[in-house]
Amino acid sequence: MIEDIAQTARTVSASIVELATVRGLRDLDIRMQFSTDAEGRDYSPLLTLTGPSDVLYDIVNYLVEAADTLGRAYKPTKKHPGLAVARCPRQMKAVFSSLSAALDAVCTDLSAQDPEVAEDHASTRRLLTELEDRVCATVPSQGAGPSAEEVATAIRTDPEVARAAAAALAGMA
Repeated sequence: MIEDIAQTARTVSASIVELATVRGLRDLDIRMQFSTDAEGRDYSPLLTLTGPSDVLYDIVNYLVEAADTLGRAYKPTKKHPGLAVARCPRQMKAVFSSLSAALDAVCTDLSAQDPEVAEDHASTRRLLTELEDRVCATVPSQGAGPSAEEVATAIRTDPEVARAAAAALAGMA
């Protein structure tokens, strides 16, 4: 589980760097960048920057991979199904909802070129929602319980409660 979560973190981190690069280049109105030689021809030994839409498709695939990895990390086993829950449900809930929001944002960005991209990744959205619901379930807080006055009244009025209280007190000594 720890290894899968760490792998997901590395995948998402790399995606953020690539997405920031694409957004920054887009803001600077740089659509593609080719290395050129002195005559202005493409110079192949140097790296070329792929088009922003290609990078966005890669990022969608990285996000899908991250969701699948988290799905494996929190897959219940027959022997220990109760271990497939988050130790920090609030933080993992933020992870699942953020991955879903990132997937939606990138798919929306790509939908102008490929209207079916959102439909292609609906199963990943469902996986993230299912994981959030199953893995991040929190236990409801318990009520305050009876007050000291209510306990004393119950002991005075009910002989069974008085015997149980006396037995509990005797067991503590």
